[in-house]
Amino acid sequence: MDDGTRSDDLRAGIADLRDLILGLRKDLVASREDTALLRELLAVQAARIQELETRQGQNSRNSSKPPSSDPPWSKRRKRRRPPSEKKRKRPVDPTLRASGSA
Repeated sequence: MDDGTRSDDLRAGIADLRDLILGLRKDLVASREDTALLRELLAVQAARIQELETRQGQNSRNSSKPPSSDPPWSKRRKRRRPPSEKKRKRPVDPTLRASGSA
């Protein structure tokens, strides 16, 4: 090989590498733009999911919804009285028996 052919091959190789680098730069810029758009979309979707989860947990007890909007499978639970409020049986008074044998 003479020096002219060798330098032409090097110039062609350098031009190919420049084209490759320029193409990779364009791809990198496009990928960064796509990544930015996807991050924005992810933030919007995360906010929407949070809103829907919050709304799903609402019922007539923790919102201004009427009880008729509660799902049929959620039964209202009776309020349990603490032990101090339970009804206590009165002691039986022998003088107040029913008059059946008088």
